[in-house]
Amino acid sequence: MTARRAPPLARWLEDNGLGSHAAAFGDTPADAATLAELGDADLVALGLGRAERLRFRRAVSQRLISEAAADVMPIVPSCPPGGRR
Repeated sequence: MTARRAPPLARWLEDNGLGSHAAAFGDTPADAATLAELGDADLVALGLGRAERLRFRRAVSQRLISEAAADVMPIVPSCPPGGRR
């Protein structure tokens, strides 16, 4: 028997101390931009208390930063290292 792999959102919630709410969020993977659009009323409806909503928002902010950093193209030097033009 193989272990069932956790969906990305459930795994992310678990990693951020919100794993007990994974079932409320469902199995649908969501990107950080979509998660950032969830308002307080949405999060309350999903069962998150005040401290959990704050933790959720911090985690989403960090995920947005990480995703943005991954999208940045590396800077290519105009001159090869140690070389001259």
